[in-house]
Amino acid sequence: MTTEKNTNTPLKPLCLLALAVSLTGCTDNHQDEYDALYPITVQACVSGSNTRLESGSIKDLSLFVFDRNYRFMYKIETGTGKEITIRKPVGESLHIVTWGNLAEGAQTLTEPKPGDRPDACLVELQPRVRTSVPPCAGSPGDLFRGEITLSDNERDGEKKLSIYREVGSMTVTLQNLENCPGYDDGNFRLTVHETHSMMNFKGELQGDMIAYLPAGSIDGKRYCTPPFNMFPGESVRISIHHGDRHIATVSADRRGEPITVERDRLTKVLIDLETASSVTADVEVAGWMRYEMEKEF
Repeated sequence: MTTEKNTNTPLKPLCLLALAVSLTGCTDNHQDEYDALYPITVQACVSGSNTRLESGSIKDLSLFVFDRNYRFMYKIETGTGKEITIRKPVGESLHIVTWGNLAEGAQTLTEPKPGDRPDACLVELQPRVRTSVPPCAGSPGDLFRGEITLSDNERDGEKKLSIYREVGSMTVTLQNLENCPGYDDGNFRLTVHETHSMMNFKGELQGDMIAYLPAGSIDGKRYCTPPFNMFPGESVRISIHHGDRHIATVSADRRGEPITVERDRLTKVLIDLETASSVTADVEVAGWMRYEMEKEF
């Protein structure tokens, strides 16, 4: 019999007796102490829908179990493709928050302590350059989050727990580099300002503001970045430097619409260095990782 390991001690000894976690197929001589067994299948879905994503989208799963008062009890770490069974005590309800892909990316998890509430449990981007204002962070992983409540009158049976992407993505392309003297040295730098640096277990953004430094390369007379992940942001600015010279900062497209980053979407920004003093931008928000960008949209 294979069982999952709890990495936190429950709040009370009673919890240790009343709650256990095992893979489907395990047996227990004391199952009559529980009113229901819940085999839970975690599935990654497209944001705002029940359309399932490919199984390879999720590399690791962490389930955080809270009691009826939304106080943290324990954590379960598992891989994909495993069905987990939660045993719920009679007359109790449980709330489960699940994260996917916490093991990848430049974020850290503040490990919840027994009694913590979901809005106090945080995933935080780690500053890569602390001396800048705001600090610059690396990109988060392809983070997914979802939650489910097993109420006190819930019938037993299999439960589907859907998790959804909590990050957005961006690409930036500079074109007509020939209008920038010395462009062929490739010494361009982009700084993307700015988003919150934290997300709590309810999916709410909070914390200090943070910027991003995406890597890029010269492709002919264009400078391109591959897609890089960000926390969502409603008003994003892109600063362009060549060497020590600031060329421009772009915060809107040529129609005056602000640049945004949305959950489960790819924001493609095409910046045209038309002249040494004139810069315009076109923005397209596309499906996740649709990285086909033509010279003009």
